[in-house]
Amino acid sequence: MRRISALAAIALLLSLQVFPLRTDPGEIKLSKFESIYYKLLPDGTISDGDAEVTIRVENPSEEEKVITVVDRVSKAHVESFNVLAGTPEPSTKEIFFDNMICIWKDLLILPASDVELRYTVSTYKPPPIAVNISYYVNGEEVQPIELEGDYYIMINSGDVLTINLTVRNLREPKYVGGEALRPPLPYSIEMRIPKNNFLEPESCPEPYMLYSLSEDWSITWIGVLEEDTLNIS
Repeated sequence: MRRISALAAIALLLSLQVFPLRTDPGEIKLSKFESIYYKLLPDGTISDGDAEVTIRVENPSEEEKVITVVDRVSKAHVESFNVLAGTPEPSTKEIFFDNMICIWKDLLILPASDVELRYTVSTYKPPPIAVNISYYVNGEEVQPIELEGDYYIMINSGDVLTINLTVRNLREPKYVGGEALRPPLPYSIEMRIPKNNFLEPESCPEPYMLYSLSEDWSITWIGVLEEDTLNIS
């Protein structure tokens, strides 16, 4: 019986509400980008997410602007909140129902410049994906065994282990021209496989990157999930 470490980690990059606050060329524009990292355990369980948020405030005018920025993250662990280098602490930070509300008051935006507010926070909001993982040894499906937090699978020298991963986009459809369209979901998936038990892995589809770490093989796929299910083997 040989040990299998956490075989797959999923990171999701979500573009949220990237929009101008004003349509006039000289007015303030605000955009938000959020990337969330989720870990997929060998039994198919998905961990809480670790989010990194960037709020960008642009001032294209020739005058200074002083503004207040209010941001909301749903189902966040407020105690995990941490501003990144160069970002001031919010003036106030509180929980309102299931939302964490952060307010930066009196932000000075110089003429023809921009300011970025960046922070990290963990979230228990479920990811907008459905994931299924299955294992096969020489073509026969097997189940990993959990023991004190670690996962094991019976495999002998010369056996072939196949890992199948399916991922579906669960973002709420939007109606465009009377047609329901599911918003695309950029993704990055990294799978690590222990080198002491396995030779260099093969993959379908072709990975974006495959490289050797000190103890693991690291395989990465990057793309955009739309309506079709992503199948990785």
